[in-house]
Amino acid sequence: MKALTACVCVVCMAAACVMLAGCGPKLDDLEARVSALEEKGVPDSLLSQPKVFLYQVKAARKSANSGLARKNVDSLLIYLEKAEAWYEAGQQALKPEVDKLLASIGEKRKQLSGLQLAVADSLGKIIDSFVAKDWLLQARDKALLLESMLPQLLADEESAKKLRPKVIGTWAGERVPTAEGFKAKALEKKQFEFSADGKLHAVESMKGQTDEFLKEDWQFESWGTWDIKGDTVLLKITRELCQKQVFENFREVDGKKKWVREEKPTYDTTITDGSKDRYMTWDYFEQWLKKRK
Repeated sequence: MKALTACVCVVCMAAACVMLAGCGPKLDDLEARVSALEEKGVPDSLLSQPKVFLYQVKAARKSANSGLARKNVDSLLIYLEKAEAWYEAGQQALKPEVDKLLASIGEKRKQLSGLQLAVADSLGKIIDSFVAKDWLLQARDKALLLESMLPQLLADEESAKKLRPKVIGTWAGERVPTAEGFKAKALEKKQFEFSADGKLHAVESMKGQTDEFLKEDWQFESWGTWDIKGDTVLLKITRELCQKQVFENFREVDGKKKWVREEKPTYDTTITDGSKDRYMTWDYFEQWLKKRK
């Protein structure tokens, strides 16, 4: 008889839980509304109360306290509706501000090209994604950021336009590498061909003793494209050919100091991950290279 009574009680409690879960708004829907407001950028000062009542609703439903659950749902809905009303009112005020910002950015964007345009467009895509989701708070903040960056981007554009004709051509240079406390007996050579159509070809080599314990003999040839941001040239390498890479290290072998030769394999590879990309400032051109043609 006791077992039957206990079983009946369990069944009744389960039924009560089902009834609680079914009455009023679904818990998942309430959570989704709070999360949606949070993602849209509604400040925590407006969401702290809904979050508290959401937690209390979960606790009340878990303990099968239907009265407390309904009370907390009612309070949660009041604060949720306030937050949603605040957001909707803000949307109405933000839309003309965002539209005006985007129109201003669009006009200035027309003056950009190359890497300057790429920087602006990378942020512009984020703004567009926010606008598409109607997240105008985030769109406004990113648009203000881009607006603040545009004066420097426009200045970089002017610098790049002046520098581009100077860069086009073949540049070459050679120097003795420096090592602290050692007078190197080596020669480093570089040659860069910057085509007017944006193509790049480079040959770089080193031969000789570069420090007390190292001799180097290597040559790399590379191809790719180039562009300019401000006064800096970006070399985007898409193919690299290693023609030789031989190193000699002065170290102890069988109790005697001697030069040990290590010849690494050559290769010809396509570069797709940008790992060989690099920057060269105009100062580098002026200091280390001379224009041949």
